[in-house]
Order: sequence, then structure tokens, then C-alpha cells
Amino acid sequence: MATSDPEKLSIIRKGDEDDVRLSGPKPRSQRIRLWLAAFVIILLVLSTFEVAQPVLMPDGAAESDGSTNYGAPFVGTYTPPNCEFNRVVLNFSVVSQGRQFDRLAIMYFGDTEIWRTSTAEPTLPPGISWIYLKDMTEYLYFWKSSQKIIFDLGNLIDDKYTGIFNTTMTAIFYNSDVKTDQAPPSDLIIPISARHSLNNSASHFVLPAENATNTISFPRNVQRAVLSVSANGQASEEFWWSNVFQDDIYTFNATAGELPGLSPFREVQVLIDGHLAGVQWPFPVIFTGGVVPSLHRPIVGIHAFDLREHEIDITPFLPLLCDGAQHTFTIRVAGLNTSSGSATALLTETVNESWYVTGKLFLWLSSTETTAPSPPPQTA
Repeated sequence: MATSDPEKLSIIRKGDEDDVRLSGPKPRSQRIRLWLAAFVIILLVLSTFEVAQPVLMPDGAAESDGSTNYGAPFVGTYTPPNCEFNRVVLNFSVVSQGRQFDRLAIMYFGDTEIWRTSTAEPTLPPGISWIYLKDMTEYLYFWKSSQKIIFDLGNLIDDKYTGIFNTTMTAIFYNSDVKTDQAPPSDLIIPISARHSLNNSASHFVLPAENATNTISFPRNVQRAVLSVSANGQASEEFWWSNVFQDDIYTFNATAGELPGLSPFREVQVLIDGHLAGVQWPFPVIFTGGVVPSLHRPIVGIHAFDLREHEIDITPFLPLLCDGAQHTFTIRVAGLNTSSGSATALLTETVNESWYVTGKLFLWLSSTETTAPSPPPQTA
């Protein structure tokens, strides 16, 4: 419990823990000892971090603050700040103490996922803390207008798992003339998602239980299009990178039971109108409860705090997509099946439970319409 009045702070011994409580005035010597004890507690909080590329930050910034509490999901309203800006950075700060699993968190603007992260596993009091900075300039299309924010951090609190994640998210808006190697923000962003924002719910698809397909009509004046896919395994697919071949799932059935199968290979596929348009091979993110939890203290695994999306340039498809008609976009996850007993492995059309997937289309517009393809020449 924080307080600005030194006369109000005392620390009461409770077993092996220090509990900060309100109390009456104390002698000066006792107040000094209490402040020193509180300072020691702060030093004992485990600061956790991910090694990541530095984020371009301003000298000064206009800020918009929001906090999230336990509950799935947090729903709020974003209103653009009253200032000029061409860059946006999120500051995500978390403190937690107690016992808890690592948890997945997804942030949406309406139906569009804009960030996916996961938590560190907390420790007993005084607990842990971490801060992650995320460059969100690529979503400038959304930041310029009011949006519904949905932040889905599912958690379970009971007598055994007591860790609550107290989170604060701050958006920093500023102007910068610094040149980077990033493409300018797109003119339009279209989600490929379950589109549950009207119900104040998260909008990710769950594969293989759901069909991750949206039907979308493109503007006729698109000059560049990039499809970004966010996908990661959960449940029996959380450790997909350690799965065995299908022929081996019963090797230790007598002692360990059936092992997760379909191989340690996964391929995320994007289909346009039912035709394969691109693939990505997901990075094997090891969450902070994976393998040995102590390996993630204080440095978490690569991308654990920032699950990266993979981009597929679909610009070559624009002559087909900019015809004013509806087109289907499908996200699928495949593994390898070797159960035939042969030395050949075949790509599957589905995987085990479960994968959380969404996508989005970044579209850059021009002042002229995209030319439709010419019909194939007639042959005699």
C-alpha cells in the first residue's frame, strides 16, 4: 500500500512476510527503520524483461492512460489526444505476486488484433514486475480516430493460484522526423477475425474447432496489400515444437500416456478464395512456464512479451481482388502426418487443440483504380 505521508506507514510482521499497513504516528527513528524496510522490499521485487530491439522514443510526449483489472476482457474507449502525432508507443507495465501460470493476452481495436503478449509467472511476495515498450505506429489508421479497446487477459484465481496481474497501459503520442526502415503506415486496415467486438468479447479464432474465414471486398484503388497473421498454439499445442511424429504417439503409453503428435513442424497457411496464397512457419515461443520456469527469471524467452506476427505480401493478387467482388480469406494451421507407416510425411489440413489465430489486411491506396487482369489469349 503506497502512501505519501511518512506518519502513516508501518510494517507489521506476519510470519515470513512484511505487510504494509496504515497506522498512527511513529518516533523518527522507527520511521527511518520502517522506510528502510520498505526500500528493501522494493529491491527484492524481481524485475523481469525481454531482450528486444530498442524502440524510438520522444524527448517529451502526450499520454493517454488506462488500467486493466482482473477480468476477461477489459473493455474501454480510446479517444485521440488533442495533439499532432505521427508515432505511437505503448508502455505496458505489470506487477504481480503469488502463484500463477503464465497467461496469454491479446489487445484489440474493435475486431482487429493489434498486439499479442504473455505474462511472466509471478513469485511469492514481494513478487515481480516488468515493462515492455511496443512501437504501434503501423496502426496509425486506428489511432487517429476513436476506437473500442478490448484487452483480453484471461486468468484464474482460487485458493492455490493467487497471482493477480495488475497492469497499466500508457500510449505515448509524438511527432518525429527520424527516418526509419519501416514502411509508412497503411491507409486502411481490415480485420480477419471472429468479429465479436459488438459483444465486448475477444475476436480470435480457435483452430481447429472454428473455420477462420472472412469474406471481404477490396477498394478498387489499392496499390499495395500485406496480410499479417498472428498465431500461437495453446493447450496440447502450446509445446508443438516438442511434439512427436504420429507413428510415435503411443511409444510411452504405459507410463506417460499418449503424446501430442503431428510432428514438431507447423505451417500457418493463408488461402484466398480457397487457393493457397502464402505460408509462414511460426517461431517456437517458449512461454515463461515452459520447460523450467526458473530459466525465465529474470530474462524471459524470445518474443514471450511480444508475440510477433508474420507478414505475407499479397500485392500480386490485387488485379484479382480489386474487382469489386467478395473474396474469402482463410487461415489454416497444418502439421505433418506420418501414420501411414511410410517414409513420406504429408501436410495435414488440421492440428490438435488448439491454435489462436487472427489476421489483418494492411492496404495502401492510390488515386487511380487497380487494373483488372486481361483475359487469357485464345488459342486455335
